[in-house]
Amino acid sequence: MSAFGTDSEEIVRTGWTGREFRGLEGPLQTVVTRLAIPTENHKAYPILHYFHSARRDRSPIVEIVVLDEALTLVRFGVPSDHRSNELTVRSARTSVEHYLETLHEGVVEPADGPPPRPDLRSLREGSIPTASGEAFETALD
Repeated sequence: MSAFGTDSEEIVRTGWTGREFRGLEGPLQTVVTRLAIPTENHKAYPILHYFHSARRDRSPIVEIVVLDEALTLVRFGVPSDHRSNELTVRSARTSVEHYLETLHEGVVEPADGPPPRPDLRSLREGSIPTASGEAFETALD
């Protein structure tokens, strides 16, 4: 998944065609399909929770969290007339949520608080239309 980008803003900027996010739909559909396998494997073989990469750039969990944040940016940070296909984004978010739920069943403990909120500045600098700061904050709440 790191081929999409190393952070959520880069993923969103990479998928922007200058008018819309059509560049994200194919890869997101692939993610939905590919995430089903490790999700089921983690449920069937809980021992897999103990295996991880010490390198951040090779960690599937980190990549999935970055993808989830990119989906949050697309879904709540971009006006609806510029977003990717809503069904594709929801399907990808659901796949990510199912995967992350398997981690809670294993040895990964949730953080004490929410992660830092994504920032729309990078998208704005890339000429991507964004929601107002207030609308974005309300959606995240």
